[in-house]
Amino acid sequence: MLWGGAQGLKGSAVLPAPSPFSDGDTKGCSYGTGVAAVNPKAAPGAAEVSVAGWCAGLRLTGPFTRAGKPARTSLRTATPSLDDAALGDLDGNGRPESVDISVGLSDHPSGGVYVNPPASSASPLSTDGDNVALGDVNGDGYGDLVVGDPGDTVIDGTPQEGTGHKGGQIAIWPGGAHGIDATAEPILIHQDTPGVPGSAESYDSFGADVSVADVNGDGYGDIAVGVPGERLGSARSAGSVILVPGRAGGPTGAGSTTITQNSTAVPGTAERGDTFGSTVRLTDLTKDGKPDLVVGAPGEDNSTGGIWVFKGTTTGPSLRNSYSVMGNAVGLPKEHYTNWSSVQSS
Repeated sequence: MLWGGAQGLKGSAVLPAPSPFSDGDTKGCSYGTGVAAVNPKAAPGAAEVSVAGWCAGLRLTGPFTRAGKPARTSLRTATPSLDDAALGDLDGNGRPESVDISVGLSDHPSGGVYVNPPASSASPLSTDGDNVALGDVNGDGYGDLVVGDPGDTVIDGTPQEGTGHKGGQIAIWPGGAHGIDATAEPILIHQDTPGVPGSAESYDSFGADVSVADVNGDGYGDIAVGVPGERLGSARSAGSVILVPGRAGGPTGAGSTTITQNSTAVPGTAERGDTFGSTVRLTDLTKDGKPDLVVGAPGEDNSTGGIWVFKGTTTGPSLRNSYSVMGNAVGLPKEHYTNWSSVQSS
């Protein structure tokens, strides 16, 4: 853990990594495959940290000492090996739920998604996925869970059991007073959904990353969806980002818009293998109350990688005055396959 302050990051501490086994062994646990942290509204100062690992998941509750010791530690062992973790309030009580994402499973090839997994016999949601975002996309005051499932229904001509939709999809699980209803049918959106730009094609990877924020101030969270495998003309895997607007009752796909490197005023040119949209993040970089869109293209410039920044406005991210930042601009060596921007966080 790195400590923040008025002068930025200063000092650090190693968080505990307890073993779920009686002999205390943590070999092979690989804690840190995914990490999430929030400062809950219901308990400011008592930060929550969730850590994914291959032998267990960790939930660490603050306050934390400067040596990194939390007030409380709990282990989650009912799920398969975990690849990622998220935290977010889905029932409006001000305290975050744990969302765990497993490695690929036979019946959930992109990964199983578990919400507040119990001590034993955890069951994943019916839709699989390998990334999630939380936000109020239907304007009812409760956080909703958006799951990105970029996996294809057909790989090398072979149908894949348990996958979502050709070219990928996102699944939206509405929150409520009791959290999400895992027995309900989620809202599914893909490139065959009316109103969504493009068409569903194998290897599009629609849903490779998702992020949620209200980009136009209408009270509904909007969803940025990465589509890094999108083919633009003859340029395979050039990539795109699709913005799906929120609305009462949940997003339908209507009114969705797309951004590519070929869009007017966007720097650069869409080229084969850029994978623009591999990572997406809606976050207020300038503290003006308007979410900005940050897009990662780790395949840009022979996989040296870069990010594109679209400033937030009252009508959403603006292409005008958008700019790109390459890895060498922040001190990274300009070498092939560094894949800068393959991970984003905010």
